[in-house]
Amino acid sequence: MGIGGYIAQCNADGSFNRRQCSEEHGCFCVDQNGDYEEGSNHDEDIMKECGDVVYTFFGPKNAVEGTSGRVECTVYASYEDPTFTMLFDGERFDDRDMDIWGDVNMVSVEQSAFPNGTIGTTLSIQIDRLRANMDQTRFACVSTKNQGSIIRIISVEEEEELTTPQMVITTTPEITTPMPTTTPMVTEPQINWARIFNAKRGYVYASSPDDVNVRAQVDDDDDKAKFEYMEDGSIRSLEFDQCLAQTISGGQIVIKLKECKGNPTQTWTVDRDASGSNRMYVSRPGKKGKADIKYYLDYFKQELTGYKETGKANQKWSFVYEDE
Repeated sequence: MGIGGYIAQCNADGSFNRRQCSEEHGCFCVDQNGDYEEGSNHDEDIMKECGDVVYTFFGPKNAVEGTSGRVECTVYASYEDPTFTMLFDGERFDDRDMDIWGDVNMVSVEQSAFPNGTIGTTLSIQIDRLRANMDQTRFACVSTKNQGSIIRIISVEEEEELTTPQMVITTTPEITTPMPTTTPMVTEPQINWARIFNAKRGYVYASSPDDVNVRAQVDDDDDKAKFEYMEDGSIRSLEFDQCLAQTISGGQIVIKLKECKGNPTQTWTVDRDASGSNRMYVSRPGKKGKADIKYYLDYFKQELTGYKETGKANQKWSFVYEDE
């Protein structure tokens, strides 16, 4: 049974707000086509979510002091979220430690809408110069309007100083009876994995090295949706221990997993478009000595591909890191 007799609320791009409200009917949910979802009626003062709430985070990882950096988090939900807040080690921006963060003087808030009715609310700060005392700062992006939150720790390393090499004096060792030794326990370093998320399409998912596509939902323990963003720009699959690559098949760019070699087709750079959304691209050589061309991770005709910049939602991808 539908609901009529109300003026639909729409986003700036013309898509339907997933949450609709009117004096006659109260509030209710609609799908991306504006059709009423049965049983979704609720009072206006109840901030019911009409879709999945997803949080993403971007921040310095193993950055070197003295370089610049950015901390950014986004909540994707059914409506704008004016309560979305960034906390610095549990303190609000106005109450932050001024000895560390005093020169960070602006938090930008951006809203973005997607054709499926999802609204993204983004908070970001620009850090002109990272310092070692910022290392291990815990950032939390929380909301009193939407369920959930995201908490991440940034890491900043001290710049290595050059030291004068010391003279090493060697002597003939005495022959001694070796003492019995035990093999030390070796522990594997923890992998900082992430999922690759697009608010319109879902998560990058590697069913096999030759079958890399997207899924709207993935299980928490499914390694086929988990990737590690390496220091050289490679993106390694935890399931197959191979790296995302742009390859040519049938004259088209397709996304597959290949042996990790760090070559240009496997080197992904993350940047932001004019609206502030994250994207990732591979640089390919231009023809006849022209400048390199950026081919962005894109979703076209039900497949992942690489394509020149369009500014559309299909090219907006973020790393969603595991909870600390």
